Amino acid sequence: MPVDVECRTSERVGRFRFSHSSTVNAFYARLGLHRDEQPLLADNYALHAARRRRWMTSYNTPMAANLAFIKYRCDADGLTRHERVAALINERLRALPDCAGQLLCPLERLIAAWSPLVQHCDPRRLCDDNDDDDT
Repeated sequence: MPVDVECRTSERVGRFRFSHSSTVNAFYARLGLHRDEQPLLADNYALHAARRRRWMTSYNTPMAANLAFIKYRCDADGLTRHERVAALINERLRALPDCAGQLLCPLERLIAAWSPLVQHCDPRRLCDDNDDDDT
């Protein structure tokens, strides 16, 4: 049975990026995900070995690991528009560290928390394959 779907072509529906697990782990670390209460150090290894740590790459970035951000637009009364963001890590809904435990985080909160991370980011410099040291 065909399903009618209204699609607005002027609006972006999705953006997809693919990467290696090491890059995904670096991104998780920058967002503050999977952070243990106490960092793993040589003198507290026994403490961490006795219980499951949060930062375990074998669990956090298994084969085919994925991270999805979903933006919701909610019209409460037809006049007020609220935008919320949900994060799914390996298909599980997770609260982001900057969202005070909320699974649907206000978009304004994320913009405020993450703006300092990208203000001085130069994607061309980060992605440049040319190594000036070899010239």
